[in-house]
Amino acid sequence: LGLVGSEMCIRDRVLGEKGQRLMNPGDQIIVSKNRFAGMAVSVEGKISKPGTLAIPKSGRLDLATAIVLAGGLTADADRARVELISSDGSKSSIFSYAAILRGNAGKIRLRGGDRVLVPQSPFVGLGVTMQGAVMKRGLLPFPLDGKFTLKSALTRAGLSDLANEKKVEVTRAANTTRYNMKDLKTDIWLHPGDTIKVFERLF
Repeated sequence: LGLVGSEMCIRDRVLGEKGQRLMNPGDQIIVSKNRFAGMAVSVEGKISKPGTLAIPKSGRLDLATAIVLAGGLTADADRARVELISSDGSKSSIFSYAAILRGNAGKIRLRGGDRVLVPQSPFVGLGVTMQGAVMKRGLLPFPLDGKFTLKSALTRAGLSDLANEKKVEVTRAANTTRYNMKDLKTDIWLHPGDTIKVFERLF
């Protein structure tokens, strides 16, 4: 078996000068238990392999590594709210998945008893309703990150050959707003439950 890290240091001491010491009757050899032995963190929720992860003997297990070892987030996970619940009872911290993979949040060292909780996206099962001159009418699922624009909805639904891009209405609750997509310069952000109607040309 190969030896690494602290195990190599122990081997060197035993095989080196100190290892040549003669033992006397009554001498005791005491091997201390690694202080991280038995410690683990819990990874819960919308994770591919939820469960517990043992903290390695080095004591080094960061947030990003824990999520990777647990198989990563599932497709319906809320990527904006990965919660780290500390074992010391302090206030929990919320991070985005992007900040964990590419930022300093992923370098946070976990301690025994810490919990990583990934909830389901609040947009699961929600959508907008497409009507009129589009290829796909009816419910259009909302992106799980909650970011949905009018332009992207029209692209996903597909415009029919008779679609009038100058006459598109968005109805939210009891309010209806009309847009000319030909001249639209800014993004129009949609909400779950919106209804989008694309009118047909009159010729």
